Amino acid sequence: MTEDSNAIAAIIEQHGRNFLARDADALIDAFDDTYPHLTHLPTERMDALRGFAEISEYYRGIVRAFCPLSWDVSDVIIDFLGADFAFALCRVSVPYKLEDLPAESLPPYHTGVGHWEGRCRYVFRRRGDAWKIIHLEDSTCENFRPGQLQQFYDRRLGELRDLAISLISQPSDT
Repeated sequence: MTEDSNAIAAIIEQHGRNFLARDADALIDAFDDTYPHLTHLPTERMDALRGFAEISEYYRGIVRAFCPLSWDVSDVIIDFLGADFAFALCRVSVPYKLEDLPAESLPPYHTGVGHWEGRCRYVFRRRGDAWKIIHLEDSTCENFRPGQLQQFYDRRLGELRDLAISLISQPSDT
């Protein structure tokens, strides 16, 4: 790997460590606050966050609720688009828990504990001697969602089974 490749790989690894530490300032600092078209598209959002202020607000909020238990990065691919731009792609595996959220804000299939398998796509720009993120998109691998839905269905089937047993056990009025 080249010196620049190593620097970018280190930023990707540090991104995970910053999430583990729930350090919003360090997560935000990885972005290029001078880039006019700065974007971040988190997996849970339909629309991209645009600009440094929106990205900062997002990270200050997400670290309060999203508590990763570990952060494993694999399959890192880095490619350069000239001397001052780079693209990186990787897989991420994150067991997590959600904290400080009212239960009604969780989707019905979510227990507050989960495991995220995703892909992250980064675009970096060289700014002086440092590489900074100008675009980040993370997406959930499709094999993750069925597992969450299966938890919901298992719970609902258990509730239906319990209801059926209670109905069968009740004396009949006839």
